[in-house]
Amino acid sequence: MPTLPNLYPVLERWLGAVGVVLLVAVSALIMSKPLLLDIPADGNLPPGGDFAAFYGAGLIANAGDYSVLYDVDTQRAMQQSLTTSEEGLFWYFSYPPIVASVFVIFAGVSFQSAAVAYTALMLVSWLAAAWLARPLLPRLFGDHWALVVAVSLLFWSTFKAVSGGNNTAFTVLILVAVWRLLESDNDVAAGVVGSLLLFKPTFGVPLLMVWILARRDRLVLGGLAGAAVFWVANAMVAGWGWTGSWIRQAISFGNADAIVNGVSASSILGFAQNLTGGVRNPLLFGAVALAGLLWLLVIWLWRNEADVGTLIALTSVVFILGSPHAMAHEVAVMLITVGVIIDRSSRSHAFTLIGFFVLVALSWANEYQIEIGWSPAFPVALAIGAIAAVEARRWRHESRRERAPVIVSA
Repeated sequence: MPTLPNLYPVLERWLGAVGVVLLVAVSALIMSKPLLLDIPADGNLPPGGDFAAFYGAGLIANAGDYSVLYDVDTQRAMQQSLTTSEEGLFWYFSYPPIVASVFVIFAGVSFQSAAVAYTALMLVSWLAAAWLARPLLPRLFGDHWALVVAVSLLFWSTFKAVSGGNNTAFTVLILVAVWRLLESDNDVAAGVVGSLLLFKPTFGVPLLMVWILARRDRLVLGGLAGAAVFWVANAMVAGWGWTGSWIRQAISFGNADAIVNGVSASSILGFAQNLTGGVRNPLLFGAVALAGLLWLLVIWLWRNEADVGTLIALTSVVFILGSPHAMAHEVAVMLITVGVIIDRSSRSHAFTLIGFFVLVALSWANEYQIEIGWSPAFPVALAIGAIAAVEARRWRHESRRERAPVIVSA
């Protein structure tokens, strides 16, 4: 009686080929976004999303006068040539001064050339993060790294972050690098790398505070060393009083942005501010309390939990849900959490991957956030957080010996 051929190797090769083709196609689509920018744009806002703010800040830094870095009129003037609109709308730059210094490199070329280079850099950052994560999430990636990465780039938040001028991919790269270093017991180096998140203080400052309060001494040593270098670098370009200037404008920007961009808010506090219009009421106070509770939980975990994957997964959740200012594109950070959930799932691999594909498809509801009046990325983030919380109870009770060992040299 003839036997059926073994189709598994054929299917594996087919999936591998599909993954490579899809990754190339998605990468090309992402790179087409800056290439097809219409400059000057006909819209009310300059093209390129947040990159317009970075480029304008680079122009200011290139002129050498950091005293006007956060001046509204100066920032508007730097972006005015990018749009035909006379309404004067622009993308505000609120990052520390040294970040503007970095963008001097991009300000030396045309806006479109700079946007192409920056988008390529963010795409490479995402690919590098996924490559570093391979040995950390062996079951997720398996033999189909390209396919998994391609699908992750099709997640709405990731696609918009990488193609839309944001820096979320760099944030994810730093977090994965910290994870790899912690798995190698290089806590001091992990702290130094983690301090790079200070470029985005809403992530970097809470992380350092968690390590300090959790008494992770070696992480704190590396983190504070990196923070000292970061502070001095800012002082060298913007003067020793840069901290006060930055804090004042950050508070002012945060209050305004909570109203202007409230429909994109994806944190608990931001979502509540959008619903209430920023009016102080019990809902807003409850959101603040819940966010604070999440951070207390993260501090407890860093003090008591030994499994690094659990720590990074749940910290990534709180980075978004517990943030005072997390937008829809930043939910891409939580794909780290999704990766850990899939990799450690007790359910069939096919079942969890199908769930991931469904999540990616549902994420595109965020295209209609303006029409809806709030961000569908927020319930997606809540769902990821809830699943992670449930799964983490099982992770904490599993023996480390029951998991595949992490080969950090791969």
